[in-house]
Amino acid sequence: MRSPTSRRAGSPTRIEECWNQIRNLNAEVERLKNENQDLLAHNSSLKLQLDETRYMATQSEDFIEKRVTTLQSETEFWKTKCDQLSNKFYVQLRKLREEKEEIKTSMQTQLGDLREATQSRIDELRRTYNKVSL
Repeated sequence: MRSPTSRRAGSPTRIEECWNQIRNLNAEVERLKNENQDLLAHNSSLKLQLDETRYMATQSEDFIEKRVTTLQSETEFWKTKCDQLSNKFYVQLRKLREEKEEIKTSMQTQLGDLREATQSRIDELRRTYNKVSL
């Protein structure tokens, strides 16, 4: 007979779904990490361009002002985008950790139930053996 805790533990299908979700989340986290790194590299590149633009200030003040404004707005855009991706990454990471804990608890419950069932079967076999051997 199944104990009430084994019903809470979930079916193997639910566990497999959880693992698939974890794999999907891991893939999403990796994609976000890569995208974040690309954005950081792009942000550094934009900063270098901004420095170069400042150097050319002696050639054309109007051009420089326009270019600096454009680069600053781009830099601000990418900074905001990086912040958004970082936040999304940490939200996904937190969800992944929570799901890991749920799976761990579920697996521990299932192992406890299996241990109980095995012990019951061993006890039953011992009683049967003792009856037969007497």
